[in-house]
Amino acid sequence: MNRTAWLIAALCLLLLTALLLSQFALWMQHSPNALFQQGLAALDQKDYDQAIARFSEVLQQYPREAGYWISRGLAYYSKGAFDQAIADYTEAIRLEPENAAAYTGRALALQRSGKFEQAIADCTEAIRINPEEASAYTRRGVTYHDSGDYKHAIADFDEAIRRHEKQDPSVYTSRGVAHHDRGDYDRAIADFSEVIRFQPQNAGAYTNRGLSYSKKSEYGKAIGDFQEALKHDPQSAYAHSGLAWVWATCPQAEVRNGKQAVVSATRACDLTGWRDPYCLGVLAAAQAEAGDFREAIKWQQEALQMPRSYPAGELEKARTRLKWYQFKRPWRE
Repeated sequence: MNRTAWLIAALCLLLLTALLLSQFALWMQHSPNALFQQGLAALDQKDYDQAIARFSEVLQQYPREAGYWISRGLAYYSKGAFDQAIADYTEAIRLEPENAAAYTGRALALQRSGKFEQAIADCTEAIRINPEEASAYTRRGVTYHDSGDYKHAIADFDEAIRRHEKQDPSVYTSRGVAHHDRGDYDRAIADFSEVIRFQPQNAGAYTNRGLSYSKKSEYGKAIGDFQEALKHDPQSAYAHSGLAWVWATCPQAEVRNGKQAVVSATRACDLTGWRDPYCLGVLAAAQAEAGDFREAIKWQQEALQMPRSYPAGELEKARTRLKWYQFKRPWRE
């Protein structure tokens, strides 16, 4: 073979190799593992549509892999498409009836859909399959809490902490909220203090503890906690509204400050886009304390007309406050 022919043959071989490598690279990009990793990356970046698309491609090739259904279910859940998430988790359960993660995932979607009994049943099944999995107790506790069953919620949080989550501040937060909503403010304060011990810069923990102190009429401590929360997170709407509520409604005249209450309540409404009924109700109370009953009536009515208004236990109190403002009387906690 002469030199020219050899060079042509070598060039052809290089071109063929490059073509094969490019085809292999293209195949690798669309291999199930690559697609799955792309889906996980999109999920991490909160690009839920992209994640769903990648997981769907994987499922076209491997429709009997429960893990892929669970992953797409999580993407649907994260997007807020709870019905689709439930359907995917249900398929995962059909494929692997003893998959605790599938039950826990479906419980999340059921809970967010307001189907508390079904969510609790799924958590219970996950616990049966894996009784050492503390997160299932936590999830069931949260669902019990959302359904208004604080006693069983607290029992599940106790169990989660006993079983492996002693170092998880979020469980103490959930239990503290349940204690608070049950009216056991001392235990709530103890739990929120535990969160602060773990995370001294946790603004939400200071806000929650401030709310419990307020309910105990320990207004100085409540104000101190709300102010501490704002040091760590100046954008905390609920720390602003907590301060405003104490300054507007405290029965102790020396604590009240209508002008400051209006400033803080207005800031809370700004931070929540003027779409949070609780913050609007706090602004109404602040305006009443400042003597502007027209504004108080306006904002209390606005709060009551919100699509996501007050929970049932607070609705009647909100209506009563409106009547007080209509009679030109500020509200006292």
